[in-house]
Amino acid sequence: MPRKPKVAEGQVALFDDLPSHEGDIKVLKSLRERERTAVVPDNFHFVTSIDQIRECAQACRDTGLFSFDTETTGLHWYKPEFRVVATGIFVANEAYIIPNGMIYAEQNFDRGVMQDELGDVFSSETIKKYVANGKFDQHAIRRTFGLEVGGIVHDDVIASWLLDENLLDHGLEDNLSLYLGWPDYKIKQDGKFGNWPLKMATIYLGKDVEGTFALAEFQRAHLKAQPKLWSLMYDVEMPHAQLLYEGEKQGVQWDWDYYKTVMYPTIEDEYQKALKKVTDVLGDINPGSPQQLASALFDGLHIPDLSNRSTDKRALAKIQNEHPVIPLITNWRKYDTIRKLFVKKLPTFVENGRIYCSLKPIGAVSGRLSCSQPNLQQLPKQAIGPVIRRGFVPSPGCALVTFDYSQIELRILAHLSGDEAMIAGFMSGEDFHSMTAHNMFGISLEALEADKDMPPRITAKNVNFGIPYGIGAPKLMDTVNIRLQELGATEGFLTEVTSQAAVKAYFKAYKRVKTWIDGSKLLAHQQGYVETILGRKRRLHKPINNPDRKFASMAERQAVNSPIQGSSADMIKVAAIKVSKKIKDEHWPFQFLLSIHDELVFEVPLAWLQKNRHTLDELADIMANAVPLRVPIKVSVDVLTRWGDKITDDDWEDDEAA
Repeated sequence: MPRKPKVAEGQVALFDDLPSHEGDIKVLKSLRERERTAVVPDNFHFVTSIDQIRECAQACRDTGLFSFDTETTGLHWYKPEFRVVATGIFVANEAYIIPNGMIYAEQNFDRGVMQDELGDVFSSETIKKYVANGKFDQHAIRRTFGLEVGGIVHDDVIASWLLDENLLDHGLEDNLSLYLGWPDYKIKQDGKFGNWPLKMATIYLGKDVEGTFALAEFQRAHLKAQPKLWSLMYDVEMPHAQLLYEGEKQGVQWDWDYYKTVMYPTIEDEYQKALKKVTDVLGDINPGSPQQLASALFDGLHIPDLSNRSTDKRALAKIQNEHPVIPLITNWRKYDTIRKLFVKKLPTFVENGRIYCSLKPIGAVSGRLSCSQPNLQQLPKQAIGPVIRRGFVPSPGCALVTFDYSQIELRILAHLSGDEAMIAGFMSGEDFHSMTAHNMFGISLEALEADKDMPPRITAKNVNFGIPYGIGAPKLMDTVNIRLQELGATEGFLTEVTSQAAVKAYFKAYKRVKTWIDGSKLLAHQQGYVETILGRKRRLHKPINNPDRKFASMAERQAVNSPIQGSSADMIKVAAIKVSKKIKDEHWPFQFLLSIHDELVFEVPLAWLQKNRHTLDELADIMANAVPLRVPIKVSVDVLTRWGDKITDDDWEDDEAA
């Protein structure tokens, strides 16, 4: 029978709740078989005494640099059952494996020992650390041992992304194999590392921390040879990763009462009403089944089949005028998606009344963040989206404050292309989509401003947002027509001919945009990559020279989009860093929570904010000037009672009077 973990003398066991079973039997059987012949390197030490921990800690102080890693009971650090079962440290060419909850260890070292012996080492800003996906390990060290980790100077996973965003896997083992020729040492992780035989645990975690150190040294040498990437790594990505950790640690308050009484009933009611409208026409079918829907549309109603019985969004857009049921299906799908992604899933992420999103700095090849568990980037700002957002609220006595870049990608396009008409449009302060519609179609600005749902303005808006993504006439037609459907329009729908004319009118209005687009594609063909304003690379040499035109065309679209979207990603990161520095320097009580698309979300005590409203303008100004462009950058600032509901001037006055 496996032994319960022991702890150092005088310490209290943290792991009395370890499972009695041995995890994945197949994995453990394989590990025991391998253990018979495995040889532990001489410089890998499984720690059995406090003296060894003290030796390790002193080496960290003497050298001022080490790498570390943790093995845990799972990946959800915010769960109450989450624990570190082993901590690995590599320093001065020696690996120390410290058991914290290993079943077969003679002695496990708990929170008290880790704090007493390694607390100053982990918290020190002057003792530097190398990590691989270190944000997770920061959570693990804090949650289990109550220690904040300072001095993280390099993250192998982030560096891997900067050096080659096209790698399929940025994990440590894959990079060690690819760049340093290390033999594969991957072992299936089943969340039961605490049950592993000790020799194999020592080898595995020892290689992890040794490899983290070796890969960091290799990556730093290559980054140093590319000054722009070096600056991105150490002036932007690393401080930004620390900010993301602070936001994740805080989490966002969740309003259960609102969910039960408003959010769930509202969206469920809208969903059922939308479903009934569809089934009243098509009969008792499941509109979520492509086969049933195709049969009902093409066989039952005899609607022309223009897309080989496809019923996806684009296919329905082609037949949107053939029958009134088509917009009803589109509307039902909107509620079905919201219901599945958020209404049913959000409650599963709540822990202690808060939701802890995972913000990943390497989420997209463009450099943009990704968000998961839950993915709040999928939450729409318009239509039913705000009903969901209102479930996120500030802590008692606080308000949410959001800083949001306005039309930042279009402003970056104006900057990169240098188009005089586009720059003039932003300099004028007029609504840019109305200005574009005016330039394309000659419609007066007064008329366009009076009706922002006018089809020409909707067309101009979709061209504006679509051009950076390589939108063509067919896609423009589909997008505009779907939007007009949603608005219940009866006219103004695009045809292939009018859609082509709209694209031509756009490039006639903004001539240098077309020149810049063509130049970006040519540059990608010639040098194999394009860059953002700050020098982030998007490497396209393989796909852009592919003889298959389909892949080459996709790469050309990325050659246009990447400098725009990547520059936007860089800007929001720089803005977050500079805004947070100002907050820290001034000791203002702003708590960073989230970075979603081009929006930063903070939590602030409302009583303090009422007396210090000037801080909002100061922070917005810092954000607007984070990375200067040729056009003015607009930052919208909102103070919210809940995410989606603004505090009005009347609210401010009422609160102040009270």
